Amino acid sequence: MEHHKIKVAKTAHYYTIGKATEGVKYFWFVTHGYGQLANHVIRKFESFDNSEHFVLAPEALNRFYWQFQTNKVGASWMTKNDRLDEIEDYSNFLTTVFDAHKEQLSKDVKVILFGFSQGCATQLRWILRGLPQFNHLILWGGLL
Repeated sequence: MEHHKIKVAKTAHYYTIGKATEGVKYFWFVTHGYGQLANHVIRKFESFDNSEHFVLAPEALNRFYWQFQTNKVGASWMTKNDRLDEIEDYSNFLTTVFDAHKEQLSKDVKVILFGFSQGCATQLRWILRGLPQFNHLILWGGLL
């Protein structure tokens, strides 16, 4: 048996609160934890003032059934299988969506990278690969 791999296009999903405009003071880039979905995590930021805060939550590229009885779906940033490929794939996704929205914001915007659980390691791996410019890094409930 011989192992092969090929690059393919994949549809990625993300959610936002607020608009990426020149008037925004804070750009929150939020990565969720294992088994979570971005549309659930981003709700924690709904109370922010949309005129000052723009929140973007990308969703991990790997979805799965978390509970078969309820059909609850979760997502994961990576597993140990082919981990370097998965890190490269999600890093490219994060860079693409980050850059597309960052260019719409003022040069003075404060960028806050926020990782929860598995999203902590995701943020750190992405920082090391993509070198995004940011002002604050918040890691909550995850391992380095």
